[in-house]
Parts: sequence; structure tokens; C-alpha cells
Amino acid sequence: MISIRPRRPDDLPACVTVLRQVHLADGYPQNWPADPAAWLATPALRSAWVGAQGEVVAGHVSLFELPDGSDLPSLAGRSDLLLLSRLFVAPDRRGDGLAWRLLRLATEQAGSLGQRAVLEVEDGAAAAIRLYERAGWRLLARRPGRWLDRNGQHPMVRVYLAGVTPPAG
Repeated sequence: MISIRPRRPDDLPACVTVLRQVHLADGYPQNWPADPAAWLATPALRSAWVGAQGEVVAGHVSLFELPDGSDLPSLAGRSDLLLLSRLFVAPDRRGDGLAWRLLRLATEQAGSLGQRAVLEVEDGAAAAIRLYERAGWRLLARRPGRWLDRNGQHPMVRVYLAGVTPPAG
């Protein structure tokens, strides 16, 4: 059974290993970070969790403060937002609902802080988009992302806002 717990500093190497597997399988993140551990633990980090079986990490999710100058509050029509990001599950651990459980936990945690979760997802990430839409997240916009892809282009992203109460499941 995979349990979910707060991420510990000693989980970062295992998280990086799983992230690399996801990058190779799915192209997420689109650009491999120069320092993947720092990418997972940026200063804007509020909370992070892992799904693990014993000490073996199978998945990850984080909540971040919005970056300075973010247009997400204007898109959402509210300022009480946390950015849900770095949601990934090892390719060989998919299909048992871990991504759903991580998404729900982070959404509930944002709510318990009196905030709502918002996220951006690359337009081609069909499985992730299905997950967010099944979970009741509301599409706010489609627009170019803030980063450049391998071709030097801004990829199209979808911006989603979490519902007030995530559906059971």
C-alpha cells in the first residue's frame, strides 16, 4: 500500500529519480532542470508530499507561493491562490489512484489554509488534463506558458482552478 506523507529532505534524491523516469516517459518537465532537486525545493515552496511504499517514493506533489508578477490572480478573479505543481507518479506505479490522492491532498491542504489551488499544465499533457477535469478543476484560460520549450517557443498551457470542495474518490 502506498501511503502519502510530507516530503522530507532525504526524499529528494528518490524524487529526482522518479522525476527522471517521468521525464523520459512523458516529457515532464518539458525542459530537464539543471538542478532537479532545487527545482523541486524552490524557495517559494509551501508544502510538498510524497506517495511512498516504505521508503520507496512513487509520486510527488507540491504547493508554492505564486511567483512575483503572476497573472494567475487576475485570471482566477481572486488573490487567495497557491500554485499546485510538481505532480508526478512513477510510470510503473500508475493506475492505482496515487495521482488522484496526491491532487486531492494538495487541494484540501490549500483549502485548509484558506486558499485555493491553481495550476498550469502543458496543453499536450492529455492524461494530466483528464485527471484535473475529472477532479472538478475549472479551466480558466489557454495561453502561452512563461517558459521556452526545446524549440525556443512558449508552449501552450491550460490554467485550472480547483473547485471549492474536491469530489470524493
